[in-house]
Amino acid sequence: MPRDREPITSATKRLHPANRRVYIIGWLCIAITIAAACLSIGLLRRDQIKEEMGNANDLAIVLAAQAGRSIQGVDLVVRETRGMVLAAGRPIR
Repeated sequence: MPRDREPITSATKRLHPANRRVYIIGWLCIAITIAAACLSIGLLRRDQIKEEMGNANDLAIVLAAQAGRSIQGVDLVVRETRGMVLAAGRPIR
């Protein structure tokens, strides 16, 4: 151990009260910042999920309408075919 330095004791390790306050305020600011970021992320996530659920509902409505129109087309073809078969005089089972 060099002679010009004093050994570190518990008394020299203690922080001055003003420095301790600065550290406490710093950690408090960090904690508040992290809490605010988590809250913001949570709120943005909730809003995004709500918006996507609305979009999915709108898409389901559009797909249901399209499926209905497709079934109408198939039904029209079946009716026309049935009419042609009846007109030709063949029995339908």
